[in-house]
Amino acid sequence: MLGPTRGRRIGLFSAALAAAVLAFTPAARADPVGIAESFPTKCGVEDLALGKEGDVWFTCLIETNYGYGSRVKFGRVAPEGQVSEFDGGFAKNLEAGKLVVAANGDLWFPLNSFFRVSQGQRRAPEIVRVTPVGEAKASPLGLDARYYVGDIVASPSGYLWFATFREEGKDPALWQISPAGEVSKLSVDLGPKAYLDLEAGPEGDLWFARKPVSGGAPGAIVRLAPGGTPSEFGTTLPGFWPSTPVFAPGGSAWFFEGEHQTGVGRVTAAGEITDTGAKLETGGGIVGSSTSGSDGDLWLAFQSERVGSSAIVRVSPSGQVSQFRDCLRYSQPFFGPATLVTGANGDIWFTSIASRQLPGISDPPSIGRVTPSGEITQIYAGVDAEARWIVPGPDGSVWFSAGTDEIQRIRPINGPINTFHVAPLRRAAANGTATARVVVPGPGKVELKPVALLKRHHQRVALGGAAVTATSTACGTTGLRVKPVGAALRAFRERREAIEEVAVTFTPDGGTPYTETAKLDFYAPRRR
Repeated sequence: MLGPTRGRRIGLFSAALAAAVLAFTPAARADPVGIAESFPTKCGVEDLALGKEGDVWFTCLIETNYGYGSRVKFGRVAPEGQVSEFDGGFAKNLEAGKLVVAANGDLWFPLNSFFRVSQGQRRAPEIVRVTPVGEAKASPLGLDARYYVGDIVASPSGYLWFATFREEGKDPALWQISPAGEVSKLSVDLGPKAYLDLEAGPEGDLWFARKPVSGGAPGAIVRLAPGGTPSEFGTTLPGFWPSTPVFAPGGSAWFFEGEHQTGVGRVTAAGEITDTGAKLETGGGIVGSSTSGSDGDLWLAFQSERVGSSAIVRVSPSGQVSQFRDCLRYSQPFFGPATLVTGANGDIWFTSIASRQLPGISDPPSIGRVTPSGEITQIYAGVDAEARWIVPGPDGSVWFSAGTDEIQRIRPINGPINTFHVAPLRRAAANGTATARVVVPGPGKVELKPVALLKRHHQRVALGGAAVTATSTACGTTGLRVKPVGAALRAFRERREAIEEVAVTFTPDGGTPYTETAKLDFYAPRRR
């Protein structure tokens, strides 16, 4: 069943930590545009893949034995929101790898040993085939437990390919799955060591980037037809360190070259490699995921070591580089866009790296959207955790998961986005005055109105008071000067802290208003 839309929940820090915190609860709202809805599952969702009928398949993991064991399941979410989960009867202490959907609608994914399992309990890898009705069969590959399955891709021709390795890229091998489901190991010499990033070409061939490894073959872009002989391209380029090819309309593909991924090249279907002349000024940052836009441009995610410099990068077929940063909000080095996908309507959607395992060092989770012209919006409303996997739907929606017990979706966006994010209050002044910071997606009006004083044991005291308003002229943070009122002000004067429930409304220019309630923790340390 369709789960309830989840409001943002930000836990309250104690007064002893000297933090002011904001927690969200859903309120009556009209026409929210740009909000994530949730579909609960009974296991930790991992990879996602779009099915033939517009449904979304997923693999998921149940950790057992206090986190040192595991059980693998898989499932499906229908476009209407119904969640179906299946227990494939797989052996314990395994975890699923990348998930792909074949041309005939079958689902394929590898099973490798769970990463926390000790060396003596490791299992040999298997490959799983799931029919569109959820019938699963796991097939052994005849390898021992030292091996694992890496990348796997599906081709429009009906063929699939995957790679196997030992540790440090040793004994690499390519495997092929025929349209009939027959699994076979290919007689392809990859050398003693190699890491392979696979991609299926639009003509039904397999393309992959062979990355150089100490003691292995040099880097190359390789093309392999089903049952054919591999053709290598680019092995003579100095310092050639290719990325996975990203195919653009017309059959050519983009790739990075250079150990630090600063150059951008193109390879034609015939294997002709050219340098576009585009250079990415990384400056110590990280170039992450990439995707091809519907117009043939290359889009990249860039995480900078400098706060405020992370960007979405676009490279035109002629090699022109454009960087877009407006409306990106990250507060820490190397926070930034992570995984990019191209939506059905040509928009680029992205996840973000925006958390650390330390108190107070995190940004709120978000899902981002970039229009073909480079206009960026980060969507916070309803996004419960930092997304790791994301797939676009055929209707313009986007689905994502964060490894938690749910799958989330943002429906196609029609009209100005009216959802927002409110940051935690900073320390209040001695008289209770503080600044509420509302991050809005664009120009419009922000209004904040007191609702109630929140006391212990879920007690509420209704508050009056006039609304505070402010106008935003662009995306970004809008500040509103606020102060406890009535009973909340009296409580603050007595205890130097008061938790006030307020209603926050944002009305974008040309759009409809959206309202959520929030809990503002007005806190000021006591004088010594």
